[in-house]
Amino acid sequence: VLAAPARARALVRLAAVAVALLSVSGTAIADQDDEAFEFDEEEALEPSEPSEPAAAPSPSATMTVGGTFRSDWHAWTERFEDNAFAKGRQSVDTWFRYHRDWLRVQMAGRAEYDFAYLRDRDSYDDPTLDAYEWLLDIRETYASVTKGPFQVTIGRQIANWGQADIISLLDIANPRDYREPALADVEDIRLPVLATRAELTHGAHRIEAMVVHEMRVGFRSPPL
Repeated sequence: VLAAPARARALVRLAAVAVALLSVSGTAIADQDDEAFEFDEEEALEPSEPSEPAAAPSPSATMTVGGTFRSDWHAWTERFEDNAFAKGRQSVDTWFRYHRDWLRVQMAGRAEYDFAYLRDRDSYDDPTLDAYEWLLDIRETYASVTKGPFQVTIGRQIANWGQADIISLLDIANPRDYREPALADVEDIRLPVLATRAELTHGAHRIEAMVVHEMRVGFRSPPL
């Protein structure tokens, strides 16, 4: 009879302790949330120092030196018994490019030699050897100055104003390399010409004027 009230008092004390612990833990969590909220608020309201204005970018210059090597070998299909060695041309293209703000300079050259003409050399006439055996040529070499919408380019250059499959009324400023007709793309056979070109750009419109200073007919295959 006396054990029941004692057990009830023990349960009441245990419940009171549990309630006290829950209240204490809840108060601690609330305090942490308040502190975090107050910290974030202080960080957000803290005035930021004025940033210094960014310095104007200094004019930078770029310089590029490079080159390409091409090895082209061909064989005759109808002259196999006599001399099947049709072509062994080795081509080297080198260039130097410099660009700084308003100035652009480029120098380029090409050197070619065909080993096919070392065999049975006496069977070729002089015009054929002059046209195909070796070649040294100055490629695009110019200086270009840009000032706002104006640009002036002086030197050996290629002006591609349009392209057509057969006849183009605009792609006439540069001579061609016709030593191998119909065997090379038009982008590869244009030859630079000494000229002065002026450009004026306004929005989507561009006006160009070009004066050619040399009479160059390009490269031709020999008559025979």
